[in-house]
Amino acid sequence: MFRTFICTLIFLLCGMTAVDAQNKNVKKMQKKADNLRSEIAKQKKILVSTQDDVNNQLRNLKIIENDIVRQKELLGTIQEDIVAIDREIEKIDADIAVQEERVMRSKEEYAEALRRTRKYGKAKNKLHYIMAADNFRTMMRRIRYANTYMDAHDRLAKSLKAQIAILDSKKSELESVRAEREATVKEMELEAVALRDKEAEQKRLVEKLKKESGKLQAEINKKQKELNRQKKLIDDEIERILKAEEEARRKKAAEEAKKKSASKGGGKSTKSTGGKKESYVEDAGVSAMSGSFEKNKKKMPVPITGSYIVVERFGTQNVIGNNGVKITNNGIVFEGSKGARARCVFDGEVKRVINDGNYHFILVGHGVYMTIYCNIVNPCVKEGAKVKAGDILGDVGIDPKLNVPRMQLQMRKGRQMLNPANWIKL
Repeated sequence: MFRTFICTLIFLLCGMTAVDAQNKNVKKMQKKADNLRSEIAKQKKILVSTQDDVNNQLRNLKIIENDIVRQKELLGTIQEDIVAIDREIEKIDADIAVQEERVMRSKEEYAEALRRTRKYGKAKNKLHYIMAADNFRTMMRRIRYANTYMDAHDRLAKSLKAQIAILDSKKSELESVRAEREATVKEMELEAVALRDKEAEQKRLVEKLKKESGKLQAEINKKQKELNRQKKLIDDEIERILKAEEEARRKKAAEEAKKKSASKGGGKSTKSTGGKKESYVEDAGVSAMSGSFEKNKKKMPVPITGSYIVVERFGTQNVIGNNGVKITNNGIVFEGSKGARARCVFDGEVKRVINDGNYHFILVGHGVYMTIYCNIVNPCVKEGAKVKAGDILGDVGIDPKLNVPRMQLQMRKGRQMLNPANWIKL
Protein backbone atom coordinates (compact mmCIF):
# COMPACT_ATOMS: atom_id res chain seq x y z
CA MET A 1 0.00 0.00 0.00
CA PHE A 2 2.87 2.35 0.81
CA ARG A 3 4.36 1.44 -2.58
CA THR A 4 1.09 2.47 -4.27
CA PHE A 5 1.33 5.89 -2.66
CA ILE A 6 4.97 6.38 -3.77
CA CYS A 7 4.16 5.22 -7.34
CA THR A 8 1.35 7.76 -7.47
CA LEU A 9 3.70 10.60 -6.53
CA ILE A 10 6.35 9.49 -9.06
CA PHE A 11 3.72 9.21 -11.80
CA LEU A 12 2.47 12.71 -10.98
CA LEU A 13 5.97 14.21 -11.21
CA CYS A 14 6.78 12.40 -14.52
CA GLY A 15 3.42 13.37 -15.99
CA MET A 16 3.94 17.02 -15.09
CA THR A 17 7.41 17.02 -16.74
CA ALA A 18 6.09 15.48 -19.99
CA VAL A 19 3.12 17.85 -20.13
CA ASP A 20 5.39 20.85 -19.48
CA ALA A 21 7.62 19.84 -22.41
CA GLN A 22 4.60 19.40 -24.67
CA ASN A 23 3.13 22.74 -23.56
CA LYS A 24 6.43 24.49 -24.39
CA ASN A 25 6.32 22.98 -27.89
CA VAL A 26 2.73 24.13 -28.42
CA LYS A 27 3.50 27.64 -27.09
CA LYS A 28 6.51 27.89 -29.42
CA MET A 29 4.34 27.20 -32.48
CA GLN A 30 1.61 29.53 -31.24
CA LYS A 31 4.24 32.29 -30.90
CA LYS A 32 5.37 31.63 -34.48
CA ALA A 33 1.76 31.90 -35.68
CA ASP A 34 1.34 35.18 -33.75
CA ASN A 35 4.50 36.56 -35.39
CA LEU A 36 3.16 35.66 -38.85
CA ARG A 37 -0.18 37.33 -38.11
CA SER A 38 1.69 40.43 -36.96
CA GLU A 39 3.71 40.40 -40.19
CA ILE A 40 0.56 40.10 -42.31
CA ALA A 41 -1.01 42.99 -40.37
CA LYS A 42 2.09 45.14 -40.97
CA GLN A 43 1.92 44.44 -44.70
CA LYS A 44 -1.69 45.59 -44.77
CA LYS A 45 -0.50 49.00 -43.53
CA ILE A 46 1.41 49.46 -46.80
CA LEU A 47 -1.24 51.23 -48.83
CA VAL A 48 -2.23 49.61 -52.12
CA SER A 49 -2.67 52.15 -54.92
CA THR A 50 -5.97 52.12 -56.79
CA GLN A 51 -4.61 53.73 -59.96
CA ASP A 52 -5.51 51.62 -62.98
CA ASP A 53 -2.13 51.42 -64.73
CA VAL A 54 0.25 48.53 -65.37
CA ASN A 55 2.82 49.58 -62.74
CA ASN A 56 0.26 49.73 -59.96
CA GLN A 57 -1.36 46.49 -61.07
CA LEU A 58 2.02 44.78 -60.93
CA ARG A 59 2.64 46.25 -57.50
CA ASN A 60 -0.74 45.08 -56.26
CA LEU A 61 -0.01 41.62 -57.67
CA LYS A 62 3.28 41.47 -55.72
CA ILE A 63 1.51 42.53 -52.52
CA ILE A 64 -1.09 39.79 -53.02
CA GLU A 65 1.63 37.23 -53.77
CA ASN A 66 3.41 38.16 -50.54
CA ASP A 67 0.13 37.87 -48.62
CA ILE A 68 -0.45 34.41 -50.11
CA VAL A 69 3.06 33.23 -49.15
CA ARG A 70 2.61 34.44 -45.56
CA GLN A 71 -0.93 33.07 -45.39
CA LYS A 72 0.26 29.62 -46.51
CA GLU A 73 3.06 29.76 -43.96
CA LEU A 74 0.52 30.69 -41.28
CA LEU A 75 -1.73 27.80 -42.29
CA GLY A 76 1.23 25.43 -42.08
CA THR A 77 2.06 26.73 -38.60
CA ILE A 78 -1.56 26.36 -37.44
CA GLN A 79 -1.58 22.80 -38.83
CA GLU A 80 1.60 22.04 -36.85
CA ASP A 81 -0.10 23.53 -33.81
CA ILE A 82 -3.10 21.22 -34.29
CA VAL A 83 -0.81 18.17 -34.63
CA ALA A 84 1.01 19.18 -31.43
CA ILE A 85 -2.31 19.64 -29.59
CA ASP A 86 -3.49 16.23 -30.85
CA ARG A 87 -0.31 14.67 -29.46
CA GLU A 88 -0.93 16.40 -26.15
CA ILE A 89 -4.51 15.07 -26.11
CA GLU A 90 -3.21 11.53 -26.77
CA LYS A 91 -0.70 11.90 -23.95
CA ILE A 92 -3.33 13.14 -21.50
CA ASP A 93 -5.75 10.38 -22.60
CA ALA A 94 -3.04 7.79 -21.92
CA ASP A 95 -2.32 9.37 -18.53
CA ILE A 96 -6.03 9.29 -17.68
CA ALA A 97 -6.29 5.59 -18.65
CA VAL A 98 -3.32 4.72 -16.40
CA GLN A 99 -4.67 6.85 -13.56
CA GLU A 100 -8.17 5.35 -13.84
CA GLU A 101 -6.65 1.87 -13.58
CA ARG A 102 -4.69 2.96 -10.49
CA VAL A 103 -7.83 4.46 -8.92
CA MET A 104 -9.81 1.27 -9.63
CA ARG A 105 -7.09 -0.90 -8.07
CA SER A 106 -6.79 1.41 -5.04
CA LYS A 107 -10.58 1.40 -4.57
CA GLU A 108 -10.59 -2.40 -4.56
CA GLU A 109 -7.74 -2.49 -2.04
CA TYR A 110 -9.46 0.11 0.10
CA ALA A 111 -12.81 -1.74 -0.04
CA GLU A 112 -11.08 -4.97 1.02
CA ALA A 113 -9.41 -3.13 3.91
CA LEU A 114 -12.79 -1.75 5.00
CA ARG A 115 -14.37 -5.21 4.85
CA ARG A 116 -11.62 -6.63 7.04
CA THR A 117 -11.95 -3.73 9.46
CA ARG A 118 -15.72 -4.22 9.79
CA LYS A 119 -15.29 -7.97 10.23
CA TYR A 120 -12.64 -7.47 12.88
CA GLY A 121 -14.69 -4.74 14.56
CA LYS A 122 -17.73 -7.06 15.01
CA ALA A 123 -15.73 -9.75 16.79
CA LYS A 124 -13.47 -7.65 18.95
CA ASN A 125 -12.10 -4.16 19.23
CA LYS A 126 -8.48 -3.06 19.13
CA LEU A 127 -8.15 -3.02 22.95
CA HIS A 128 -9.65 -6.48 23.36
CA TYR A 129 -7.26 -7.82 20.68
CA ILE A 130 -4.26 -6.39 22.54
CA MET A 131 -5.36 -7.43 26.05
CA ALA A 132 -6.08 -10.98 24.90
CA ALA A 133 -2.34 -11.60 24.49
CA ASP A 134 -0.86 -14.53 26.50
CA ASN A 135 2.15 -12.53 27.65
CA PHE A 136 3.67 -9.07 27.68
CA ARG A 137 5.91 -9.76 24.66
CA THR A 138 2.94 -10.85 22.54
CA MET A 139 0.98 -7.81 23.74
CA MET A 140 3.71 -5.40 22.51
CA ARG A 141 3.87 -7.21 19.18
CA ARG A 142 0.08 -6.86 18.82
CA ILE A 143 0.27 -3.12 19.64
CA ARG A 144 2.90 -2.60 16.92
CA TYR A 145 0.87 -4.69 14.45
CA ALA A 146 -2.37 -2.80 15.18
CA ASN A 147 -0.69 0.60 14.79
CA THR A 148 1.04 -0.44 11.56
CA TYR A 149 -2.24 -1.78 10.18
CA MET A 150 -4.11 1.44 10.97
CA ASP A 151 -1.29 3.57 9.50
CA ALA A 152 -1.32 1.52 6.31
CA HIS A 153 -5.09 1.91 6.17
CA ASP A 154 -4.71 5.72 6.45
CA ARG A 155 -1.99 5.80 3.80
CA LEU A 156 -4.17 3.80 1.45
CA ALA A 157 -7.03 6.27 1.92
CA LYS A 158 -4.71 9.22 1.27
CA SER A 159 -3.27 7.54 -1.83
CA LEU A 160 -6.76 6.99 -3.20
CA LYS A 161 -7.68 10.63 -2.62
CA ALA A 162 -4.45 11.79 -4.27
CA GLN A 163 -5.05 9.62 -7.33
CA ILE A 164 -8.64 10.84 -7.67
CA ALA A 165 -7.38 14.46 -7.46
CA ILE A 166 -4.81 13.75 -10.21
CA LEU A 167 -7.49 12.13 -12.36
CA ASP A 168 -9.83 15.11 -11.94
CA SER A 169 -6.97 17.46 -12.83
CA LYS A 170 -6.10 15.44 -15.96
CA LYS A 171 -9.72 15.40 -17.11
CA SER A 172 -9.99 19.17 -16.60
CA GLU A 173 -6.74 19.64 -18.54
CA LEU A 174 -8.04 17.42 -21.34
CA GLU A 175 -11.24 19.44 -21.66
CA SER A 176 -9.19 22.67 -21.87
CA VAL A 177 -6.84 21.26 -24.54
CA ARG A 178 -9.74 19.89 -26.61
CA ALA A 179 -11.44 23.30 -26.49
CA GLU A 180 -8.17 24.89 -27.60
CA ARG A 181 -7.94 22.45 -30.51
CA GLU A 182 -11.51 23.19 -31.63
CA ALA A 183 -10.75 26.93 -31.59
CA THR A 184 -7.53 26.35 -33.58
CA VAL A 185 -9.37 24.26 -36.19
CA LYS A 186 -11.97 27.04 -36.61
CA GLU A 187 -9.17 29.57 -36.93
CA MET A 188 -7.53 27.44 -39.63
CA GLU A 189 -10.81 27.22 -41.55
CA LEU A 190 -11.12 31.03 -41.51
CA GLU A 191 -7.50 31.46 -42.67
CA ALA A 192 -8.12 28.93 -45.48
CA VAL A 193 -11.10 31.01 -46.66
CA ALA A 194 -8.94 34.17 -46.58
CA LEU A 195 -6.27 32.36 -48.61
CA ARG A 196 -8.81 31.25 -51.24
CA ASP A 197 -10.08 34.84 -51.54
CA LYS A 198 -6.54 36.14 -52.07
CA GLU A 199 -5.79 33.47 -54.67
CA ALA A 200 -9.00 34.38 -56.52
CA GLU A 201 -8.02 38.06 -56.40
CA GLN A 202 -4.57 37.16 -57.70
CA LYS A 203 -6.09 35.20 -60.58
CA ARG A 204 -8.35 38.12 -61.58
CA LEU A 205 -5.44 40.53 -61.56
CA VAL A 206 -3.24 38.18 -63.61
CA GLU A 207 -5.97 37.85 -66.24
CA LYS A 208 -6.33 41.62 -66.36
CA LEU A 209 -2.58 42.07 -66.86
CA LYS A 210 -2.51 39.42 -69.59
CA LYS A 211 -5.09 41.43 -71.51
CA GLU A 212 -2.75 44.39 -71.35
CA SER A 213 0.28 42.35 -72.43
CA GLY A 214 1.40 45.03 -74.93
CA LYS A 215 1.61 47.77 -72.29
CA LEU A 216 3.08 45.31 -69.82
CA GLN A 217 5.87 44.21 -72.19
CA ALA A 218 6.74 47.83 -73.02
CA GLU A 219 6.92 48.71 -69.31
CA ILE A 220 9.07 45.66 -68.52
CA ASN A 221 11.44 46.42 -71.43
CA LYS A 222 11.85 49.97 -70.15
CA LYS A 223 12.50 48.77 -66.63
CA GLN A 224 14.94 46.07 -67.78
CA LYS A 225 16.90 48.66 -69.73
CA GLU A 226 17.25 50.80 -66.60
CA LEU A 227 18.27 47.76 -64.52
CA ASN A 228 20.92 46.85 -67.10
CA ARG A 229 22.26 50.42 -67.02
CA GLN A 230 22.49 50.30 -63.22
CA LYS A 231 24.18 46.89 -63.38
CA LYS A 232 26.86 48.19 -65.75
CA LEU A 233 27.47 51.21 -63.54
CA ILE A 234 27.88 49.01 -60.46
CA ASP A 235 29.90 46.33 -62.30
CA ASP A 236 32.35 48.95 -63.61
CA GLU A 237 32.82 50.39 -60.14
CA ILE A 238 33.29 46.94 -58.57
CA GLU A 239 35.84 46.11 -61.28
CA ARG A 240 37.81 49.25 -60.38
CA ILE A 241 37.65 48.36 -56.67
CA LEU A 242 38.79 44.77 -57.27
CA LYS A 243 41.64 45.85 -59.55
CA ALA A 244 42.78 48.46 -57.00
CA GLU A 245 42.71 45.81 -54.24
CA GLU A 246 44.58 43.31 -56.41
CA GLU A 247 47.21 45.95 -57.22
CA ALA A 248 47.56 46.82 -53.51
CA ARG A 249 48.02 43.13 -52.65
CA ARG A 250 50.61 42.74 -55.43
CA LYS A 251 52.60 45.76 -54.19
CA LYS A 252 52.42 44.51 -50.60
CA ALA A 253 53.66 41.06 -51.65
CA ALA A 254 56.52 42.64 -53.63
CA GLU A 255 57.54 44.80 -50.66
CA GLU A 256 57.47 41.80 -48.30
CA ALA A 257 59.57 39.78 -50.76
CA LYS A 258 62.06 42.66 -50.99
CA LYS A 259 62.32 42.89 -47.19
CA LYS A 260 62.77 39.13 -46.92
CA SER A 261 65.54 39.21 -49.53
CA ALA A 262 67.32 42.08 -47.75
CA SER A 263 67.20 40.22 -44.41
CA LYS A 264 69.02 37.12 -45.80
CA GLY A 265 72.48 36.53 -44.32
CA GLY A 266 71.67 38.55 -41.22
CA GLY A 267 71.23 35.41 -39.12
CA LYS A 268 67.56 36.18 -38.55
CA SER A 269 64.53 34.99 -40.43
CA THR A 270 61.05 36.43 -40.42
CA LYS A 271 58.13 34.16 -39.63
CA SER A 272 54.62 34.64 -40.87
CA THR A 273 52.10 35.47 -38.18
CA GLY A 274 49.24 34.24 -40.33
CA GLY A 275 47.98 37.73 -41.12
CA LYS A 276 45.80 40.09 -39.15
CA LYS A 277 42.63 38.46 -37.90
CA GLU A 278 39.48 40.44 -38.41
CA SER A 279 37.26 40.89 -35.37
CA TYR A 280 33.49 41.24 -35.50
CA VAL A 281 31.48 42.86 -32.75
CA GLU A 282 27.87 41.89 -32.09
CA ASP A 283 25.66 44.92 -32.55
CA ALA A 284 22.64 45.63 -30.32
CA GLY A 285 19.40 44.79 -32.11
CA VAL A 286 21.08 42.54 -34.69
CA SER A 287 20.09 38.87 -34.50
CA ALA A 288 22.84 36.63 -33.03
CA MET A 289 25.66 37.34 -35.45
CA SER A 290 29.31 36.60 -34.85
CA GLY A 291 32.27 35.48 -36.90
CA SER A 292 32.84 36.03 -40.59
CA PHE A 293 30.40 37.14 -43.28
CA GLU A 294 30.22 33.59 -44.63
CA LYS A 295 29.30 32.11 -41.24
CA ASN A 296 26.22 34.32 -40.93
CA LYS A 297 24.08 33.00 -43.76
CA LYS A 298 20.38 33.52 -43.05
CA LYS A 299 21.19 35.55 -39.91
CA MET A 300 21.69 39.00 -41.42
CA PRO A 301 18.92 41.60 -40.97
CA VAL A 302 16.88 42.93 -43.88
CA PRO A 303 18.42 46.17 -45.27
CA ILE A 304 15.30 48.28 -44.66
CA THR A 305 13.73 49.59 -41.46
CA GLY A 306 10.03 49.28 -40.57
CA SER A 307 7.42 47.10 -42.25
CA TYR A 308 8.25 45.92 -45.77
CA ILE A 309 7.38 43.53 -48.57
CA VAL A 310 9.63 41.87 -51.13
CA VAL A 311 8.34 43.01 -54.52
CA GLU A 312 11.06 41.58 -56.77
CA ARG A 313 13.27 38.52 -56.31
CA PHE A 314 16.77 37.75 -57.54
CA GLY A 315 17.29 36.24 -61.00
CA THR A 316 15.10 35.89 -64.10
CA GLN A 317 11.41 35.43 -63.33
CA ASN A 318 8.05 35.47 -65.05
CA VAL A 319 6.17 38.64 -64.21
CA ILE A 320 2.64 37.19 -64.27
CA GLY A 321 3.01 33.44 -64.56
CA ASN A 322 4.02 31.49 -67.66
CA ASN A 323 3.17 34.14 -70.23
CA GLY A 324 6.71 34.84 -71.44
CA VAL A 325 6.95 38.34 -69.91
CA LYS A 326 10.16 38.13 -67.88
CA ILE A 327 12.49 40.41 -65.97
CA THR A 328 16.01 39.82 -64.64
CA ASN A 329 16.96 41.28 -61.26
CA ASN A 330 20.46 41.42 -59.84
CA GLY A 331 19.19 41.56 -56.27
CA ILE A 332 16.07 41.80 -54.12
CA VAL A 333 13.76 44.83 -54.23
CA PHE A 334 12.14 45.88 -50.94
CA GLU A 335 9.16 48.18 -50.64
CA GLY A 336 8.83 49.86 -47.28
CA SER A 337 6.55 52.24 -45.44
CA LYS A 338 6.87 56.00 -45.08
CA GLY A 339 10.19 57.06 -43.54
CA ALA A 340 11.97 53.79 -44.37
CA ARG A 341 15.75 53.89 -44.05
CA ALA A 342 18.50 51.68 -45.46
CA ARG A 343 20.73 49.82 -43.00
CA CYS A 344 23.90 47.79 -43.31
CA VAL A 345 23.46 44.01 -43.05
CA PHE A 346 26.96 43.23 -41.76
CA ASP A 347 30.13 44.84 -40.42
CA GLY A 348 32.32 46.27 -43.16
CA GLU A 349 33.88 49.28 -44.85
CA VAL A 350 32.16 51.71 -47.22
CA LYS A 351 34.00 51.30 -50.53
CA ARG A 352 32.00 53.70 -52.70
CA VAL A 353 29.06 56.13 -52.53
CA ILE A 354 28.00 56.59 -56.16
CA ASN A 355 25.79 59.52 -57.12
CA ASP A 356 23.48 58.46 -59.96
CA GLY A 357 21.44 61.64 -60.28
CA ASN A 358 18.40 61.35 -58.04
CA TYR A 359 19.68 58.30 -56.16
CA HIS A 360 22.88 56.88 -54.69
CA PHE A 361 24.43 53.41 -54.70
CA ILE A 362 26.38 52.52 -51.56
CA LEU A 363 28.94 49.72 -51.85
CA VAL A 364 30.10 48.12 -48.57
CA GLY A 365 33.01 45.67 -48.51
CA HIS A 366 33.12 42.64 -46.19
CA GLY A 367 36.43 41.00 -47.09
CA VAL A 368 35.91 39.17 -50.40
CA TYR A 369 32.16 39.88 -50.15
CA MET A 370 30.34 43.08 -51.01
CA THR A 371 26.80 44.37 -50.40
CA ILE A 372 25.28 47.04 -52.67
CA TYR A 373 22.41 49.26 -51.52
CA CYS A 374 20.56 50.87 -54.46
CA ASN A 375 18.07 53.76 -54.68
CA ILE A 376 19.32 55.53 -51.55
CA VAL A 377 18.85 59.25 -50.86
CA ASN A 378 20.51 61.46 -48.24
CA PRO A 379 23.40 59.03 -47.62
CA CYS A 380 24.87 59.43 -44.13
CA VAL A 381 28.13 57.52 -44.68
CA LYS A 382 31.27 58.36 -46.64
CA GLU A 383 33.84 56.33 -48.54
CA GLY A 384 36.27 54.65 -46.13
CA ALA A 385 33.86 54.70 -43.17
CA LYS A 386 33.73 51.62 -40.94
CA VAL A 387 30.14 50.41 -40.44
CA LYS A 388 28.46 47.82 -38.21
CA ALA A 389 25.51 45.56 -38.88
CA GLY A 390 22.34 47.62 -38.39
CA ASP A 391 24.02 51.00 -39.02
CA ILE A 392 21.89 53.44 -41.03
CA LEU A 393 23.33 54.20 -44.47
CA GLY A 394 20.70 56.69 -45.67
CA ASP A 395 17.01 57.10 -46.54
CA VAL A 396 15.21 54.81 -48.95
CA GLY A 397 14.34 56.66 -52.16
CA ILE A 398 10.73 57.16 -53.26
CA ASP A 399 9.68 55.43 -56.49
CA PRO A 400 8.28 58.32 -58.61
CA LYS A 401 5.70 56.16 -60.40
CA LEU A 402 4.29 54.46 -57.31
CA ASN A 403 5.10 57.11 -54.70
CA VAL A 404 6.40 54.50 -52.21
CA PRO A 405 9.89 53.88 -50.72
CA ARG A 406 11.79 51.22 -52.68
CA MET A 407 15.36 49.96 -52.55
CA GLN A 408 17.35 47.07 -53.94
CA LEU A 409 19.98 44.96 -52.17
CA GLN A 410 22.64 43.20 -54.23
CA MET A 411 25.43 40.91 -53.07
CA ARG A 412 28.72 39.88 -54.68
CA LYS A 413 31.62 37.60 -53.93
CA GLY A 414 34.36 39.12 -56.02
CA ARG A 415 32.79 39.41 -59.47
CA GLN A 416 30.18 36.70 -58.80
CA MET A 417 26.57 37.78 -58.14
CA LEU A 418 24.83 36.17 -55.15
CA ASN A 419 21.18 35.78 -54.22
CA PRO A 420 20.62 37.95 -51.08
CA ALA A 421 17.71 35.69 -50.07
CA ASN A 422 20.30 33.04 -49.17
CA TRP A 423 22.02 35.38 -46.75
CA ILE A 424 19.51 37.68 -45.02
CA LYS A 425 16.78 36.66 -42.60
CA LEU A 426 13.59 37.42 -44.55
